[in-house]
Amino acid sequence: MEAREIKWSLFVRTWARADYWVLVVLLPNDLPASADERSYLKAVLGLEQANQWEGAASAYAAAFHQRWPYRLGAIIGLGNSRYEIGDLVGEEQAFCKATKTHPQSGEVFNNLAHVLADLGRYAEALEMARCAIALGSPRKPIYHQTLWQIEKSKLSKR
Repeated sequence: MEAREIKWSLFVRTWARADYWVLVVLLPNDLPASADERSYLKAVLGLEQANQWEGAASAYAAAFHQRWPYRLGAIIGLGNSRYEIGDLVGEEQAFCKATKTHPQSGEVFNNLAHVLADLGRYAEALEMARCAIALGSPRKPIYHQTLWQIEKSKLSKR
């Protein structure tokens, strides 16, 4: 489509019919000034669903570091996105931070157990899996499954 010039008054009248709606596209690590946590994380989920893991990791990192450092959603998303891009060290760092800010979250300890096992650090992984189980939650059967998988992996590596 070719660019064309129109009078400002015509532009404003036309734009008014759309209730002055506008779309601003930002880089994943740029947080909108008016963003609330829930809608922002929902938007980042769209990046995950499109397998845009680098962008999702950047967006979750921005949420965690710039706006919501003590919220579980951003740090879990960051750790999981780092896993998807193969950044196990970054994933471990995210979940280690999460254990400090959310020491009652079995999910955090369970995810940390997974990455520690993937890094071959089975003793630490077993400890984190046991922490997840001790914390309990409706996901306790999943945490038991994680413990079993780590024990099995540890035995097969001998």
